[in-house]
Amino acid sequence: MNTILPLPHLHFKHHLPFPVQDVLRLDGKRNYTVFSLTDGTQFLSSRSLGIYETIFPESFLRIHKSCIINRDFLQNLKDDEHIAVLTDGSEVSVSRRRWAEVKQILTD
Repeated sequence: MNTILPLPHLHFKHHLPFPVQDVLRLDGKRNYTVFSLTDGTQFLSSRSLGIYETIFPESFLRIHKSCIINRDFLQNLKDDEHIAVLTDGSEVSVSRRRWAEVKQILTD
């Protein structure tokens, strides 16, 4: 199933070859974005992370300048290290500035 994301500020639609709800996290690599899916596969996009931040649903949370996670897959937080643990076991660092927001979301 393809997912079409509207990009009104770019005047075209962006097609993703997978459903948005299967995205575990997005990692920014300069002007590219790496999508990590729940089944372990990865896709590379030539769009920047900032574009996806504006068009993805509210269930996606930017936790670092180079990372957005799907909060549906947020499993645990390591307080002493400021790390978010996702359901696949991967660990992602959370910036100091966004730590309180991420912690609040997990406790709700």
